[in-house]
Amino acid sequence: MLLSFLKINFMKNFKLILAIAILAAISYSCNNSAVQKMMQEPENPGMVQYESNQKLYDESFDLFCANNLDEFIKTVSEDVLWHPPHGDSLTKSDWSADMKMWHDHFENFKFTNRQYFPGVDESFEPNGSVRVYGAWSFNHKETGMEFSNQKWYSVANFNDQGQQDEMWEYFDASYSFLKLLEASLVETEEE
Repeated sequence: MLLSFLKINFMKNFKLILAIAILAAISYSCNNSAVQKMMQEPENPGMVQYESNQKLYDESFDLFCANNLDEFIKTVSEDVLWHPPHGDSLTKSDWSADMKMWHDHFENFKFTNRQYFPGVDESFEPNGSVRVYGAWSFNHKETGMEFSNQKWYSVANFNDQGQQDEMWEYFDASYSFLKLLEASLVETEEE
């Protein structure tokens, strides 16, 4: 009786082990062929360019935050087309003057919660451009007023030299200045 019990349990366990081994072999062969296929497919050139440009864009924000404007300005091509949130398309000299204005009046810049995504062309294929979402924090030099979590979004195209040659910025450009104006009006009324 004990012998027949062991025989039955052995057969049940053997069938279970055999089934698991077959499923593992099928799973391995499917995954292995998928991995091999991915390894054989050429990388999307737009994604390769995006990854390179994303690093350059990220480094440019670090330069801005470190108050290294000379190097920051070099990250943009001479013939850049800048689309600020407050109006028309502008040139590099306009963009440079605006960046200097921010540093003349504000300090302690931090760009946090950076989230990068590839830009796409008309057929929704990555084209090497970079989209970034984030939040800026800084304070006004004269008053010390702090500004935090200023939402910001941008899209940048890059040339073959790794410089931004067209950029679009989206944020509430008036918020900081209206907040400062409001504070100065309150001070004036208190005097």
